[in-house]
Amino acid sequence: MSRPTKYRAWDNVKNQMYYVGEEDGISFTFDSNGIVAVDLLETEDEFMELHHLVYMQYTGVHDDTDEQEELCDGDIAEVEYSDQKHICKIQYCGGGYIFIADGLPDGYLWFSELIDFEREYCWAKGTKKVGNIYTHPHLMEVQA
Repeated sequence: MSRPTKYRAWDNVKNQMYYVGEEDGISFTFDSNGIVAVDLLETEDEFMELHHLVYMQYTGVHDDTDEQEELCDGDIAEVEYSDQKHICKIQYCGGGYIFIADGLPDGYLWFSELIDFEREYCWAKGTKKVGNIYTHPHLMEVQA
C-alpha cells in the first residue's frame, strides 16, 4: 500500500491556502530537492516560480471524525492520549510524522502509536483536525 502524494501550499504573500490539484487551479513542478515551481492554471498556464509558498505534504492519515479530514505536515490536531486531550502540531521528523505538544511524554508522539488501518484507509485514533499553523497559529499558544 502506498499513500498518494498530495500537497497544500500556504502563500506567505497573499496569506492564502492553495489546495493543490489541477481542479483547484494549481499544479507543481518537482526536482530532486522537492517542489520548485507552481503553475497557476487560472493565469492562462503562465508558469511562475513562487518561492514564497510553504508546502504542506499529506501524511497519508485521516483524523478520527466523521469528516475524515486529511492530516498534513503543519496541521494542528486535538489528540486524545492517556485520557487527556492535547493540541498538537503535526510535523515530519526522522523518517516519520509526529504530534508535538508540551503535555505529551517527551513533547511528542509518533503517528504510529495511534494509527489504525482498514484496507487502504488509514486514520489516527482519537484525533480531530482543528486547523493549521498558518491560518490558526493562535491554537498553538500556551493556555494560561
